[in-house]
Order: sequence, then C-alpha cells, then structure tokens
Amino acid sequence: MKRLIFGISLMLIGFIGNTILCAGAMSSQFTVNGSNNIWKILELFGVMPYVIILLIIGIAGLAFAIAGLLDKKE
Repeated sequence: MKRLIFGISLMLIGFIGNTILCAGAMSSQFTVNGSNNIWKILELFGVMPYVIILLIIGIAGLAFAIAGLLDKKE
C-alpha cells in the first residue's frame, strides 16, 4: 500500500508539473518562425531539462504505482 501511494504521488507531481510548464509556455506570445510548436517554445525558455526530469519522475511514479498494485499481501 505504501508503494502504491508513493507511486501515485510521484506520478501526480511529474505530470502536473509538466502541465504547468507547458501551460505557462503556451500562454506566452512568443512563436518560433511563426509556429506555436510547444517543444521549440520550451527550448526557447530553457525549461526543456525540467520537462524531461518531470517526465522521468512521472513515469517512475507510474511504475511504482503498478508495482504497488501487483504487490502481494502477506
């Protein structure tokens, strides 16, 4: 049960953090050569490493949550 709760909290931290970063980048008026490509805008702001770290945290949280669900109770 502890692993499930830990995994869910990590997954939420990672994915909600990415959502906030992407929403902040999309709310700006900057375009890259007239394109609103989110990845290029994130690179323009310099937050791409943080997006990658938060994605890794979210995926690791998903793995912990799945492991917590499959964990046998003794």
